Amino acid sequence: MKQFIVNIPENKEAIFLSYLKSMNIADFTENEIETSIPDFQKTIVRERIKKYHSSTDQYLTRADLDKKIKMPS
Repeated sequence: MKQFIVNIPENKEAIFLSYLKSMNIADFTENEIETSIPDFQKTIVRERIKKYHSSTDQYLTRADLDKKIKMPS
């Protein structure tokens, strides 16, 4: 048996479920997956953003970085 994870827009959910039920070929379980970011990770990201904004002159632009790491042909 194969298992699929499908993301369905909320406005199409009823149609999709109706279609699955009408096929009558598989059992399915509806799972609401709630993803949350732990507070300690949010804190780390916020600190990194503050650090970046306080010293942007130390960072390379994307174009400069591309030039710096480009391998000779």
